[in-house]
Amino acid sequence: MSLWKVLLKFSDGTEKELELSDAKTYFGGYLKIKRSFFNSLIKSLKMTKKYFTNKAIDKVLGPDETDWTLNPWMLLIIKDNEKK
Repeated sequence: MSLWKVLLKFSDGTEKELELSDAKTYFGGYLKIKRSFFNSLIKSLKMTKKYFTNKAIDKVLGPDETDWTLNPWMLLIIKDNEKK
């Protein structure tokens, strides 16, 4: 399976590397999502105090080590802390 590498650099200087599986093999291509979806999502997140956004993506490398950093990226990490 092909892996993408996402290098994160946080505001406190911490650096992390994530390896993400390439979804192309599952979907027969890449999903196409309009930028307006993400613009609306960011606007909604800024209106609530339950969630926050942060900039941390420093570099994105494709499975063939091609640098994809200049493309627009959004990494969503979601953790639900609501009591059940």
